Amino acid sequence: MAIIKPNNNTISAITALPAAITTGKVLQAATVVNSVAQATTSTSYIDVTSKTFTPTSATSKVLVLVTFTVEIAGSSQGQGAYLKILRDSTSLYDNYAVRGYDQGSSGVQVLAADGISVLDSPSSSSELTFKLQYKRENGSEARHKYSSITLLEVAAWL
Repeated sequence: MAIIKPNNNTISAITALPAAITTGKVLQAATVVNSVAQATTSTSYIDVTSKTFTPTSATSKVLVLVTFTVEIAGSSQGQGAYLKILRDSTSLYDNYAVRGYDQGSSGVQVLAADGISVLDSPSSSSELTFKLQYKRENGSEARHKYSSITLLEVAAWL
């Protein structure tokens, strides 16, 4: 029978993990959902959803996961809606959320959902505001149906 000898390590030595194991680890998460219908005829961006978030470290990355559902309606060809993701005043994403074409004379009505992910490097441990905005491209109206922002703080990796 083997005799087990006690180890005199401190608790911090036992629980401390090598840096290679802690990098890429999710440190915190936050989510906001907006299911309030909001229509716009503007070709300028309007706010639709926002979430404040404070990273625990300035070296962390923030994985931004967005779901966005919008409907466009109108009677002209080439209608669409744009989506913008901002961190404070910094644009992280600015592109089409949906685009539709009418091949006849009946007009276009399109309902589309988009999922977008952006890995951000804010270099900050101060409070940040992540925001979704949208606008119509052409046509008579763009209608926000649902959006969500999920923020995951990820420990920086080498």
